[in-house]
Amino acid sequence: MKILFLTSEGFDTPNSINHLCETLLEDSLKAGLEVHSISSHKTGQYDDIPKSLLNYEGFSYDIIHRKNINKNNFVKRYLDEVNYAWKARKIWKKHKKEYDAVLLQSNPNSVINAVLLSSLKVPIILNLYDVFPGHAMSIGVIKNKLVFHALRILQKLLYRKCTYIVAMSEDMKVKLLEEKVPEKKVKVIHNWFDDHAFVPISREENLFFKKYDLPTDRFYVQFAGLLGYVFDYKMYVDVAEKLADEKDVSFLLIGDGNQKKVVYDEIEKRGLKNIICLPWQPLDLIAHVYNACDVGIIPLKQGVIGNGIPSKACQLMAAKRVILNSVEESDYTRLFDQYKMGVNVTDYRPEAVAEKILYLKDHPEECAEIGEHAAAYSREHYSRAKNTKRFVELIETAVKEKRK
Repeated sequence: MKILFLTSEGFDTPNSINHLCETLLEDSLKAGLEVHSISSHKTGQYDDIPKSLLNYEGFSYDIIHRKNINKNNFVKRYLDEVNYAWKARKIWKKHKKEYDAVLLQSNPNSVINAVLLSSLKVPIILNLYDVFPGHAMSIGVIKNKLVFHALRILQKLLYRKCTYIVAMSEDMKVKLLEEKVPEKKVKVIHNWFDDHAFVPISREENLFFKKYDLPTDRFYVQFAGLLGYVFDYKMYVDVAEKLADEKDVSFLLIGDGNQKKVVYDEIEKRGLKNIICLPWQPLDLIAHVYNACDVGIIPLKQGVIGNGIPSKACQLMAAKRVILNSVEESDYTRLFDQYKMGVNVTDYRPEAVAEKILYLKDHPEECAEIGEHAAAYSREHYSRAKNTKRFVELIETAVKEKRK
């Protein structure tokens, strides 16, 4: 059984899904599937293909070189995605009789890929990372209602073209059902952490601490990930400002994205010395990164939960860190309350978030207990072994149904 794995992202450029793509590809190959991957090259910061995939005989790949366009330029990005879809078509069309299924990684222009791929007449499984364009409308990237409704119509066409749509959460599934997607098409498979890499790591053994010579005697509040539109940076900066006089509390801001300059300028304007800004870290250090905090703060703008879900959550949980969510009330937040595996602030008040941080700092035993609950839940629901297996089983099911 041979799968076409098509993504508009590339392993060479830092993003929040590379670790998911790498492990999904590796476990698909381990399960005996052949995989042909088509991905892009933009920055060359990392290898185009992770070394972990190169030793598998059933793996082949093509790389499409493209410009690294500023994500703030929506029109240029959209046109570039259309061009990328056509270039990808030229590649997969040469092998069209070889594929049994397509695993399509979502992007704002997935509909173009899906329409083109439908000529293969094989199952198309869409791995959906956010419910576009609702996600973009919620956070203000799209403001024109006519544009929004046009993109929404195109997105519905995408859903019709796909055999199955994988949502990352029950909240996302609800959003899809609201868009009239048939329930039988929607499968919930959670994001995952790497079972082998994500274990608690002491500060003395933490390579990230050593790399940046971080003091080990502070209480660290961390945001690590994409500094993009969904990141509520004002909340993060407001909270840090309210705790500026707490000398034993430091904030880690680790990552990159189209809002990086805006965030850095805001930090500098306020003269905040308690925020340590560091670049995006390589995948082989990621477990050490998420172990480098006491609290992992996840501040997201209103409207994001349901359209998407933070991939960092399961990794923080696996490391037994306390997650502090600053998001709207949802199934996502209710899970944290129900299983006592994190802390939620749903009213978007920085002073409430600051109070939670001080409480957690002063109650280490409670932090440890929350961390244990989080790790147990993560092992049960978010492990790589369980969730990549579900993907492989879904692919096999789709192919068998098509052959019937």
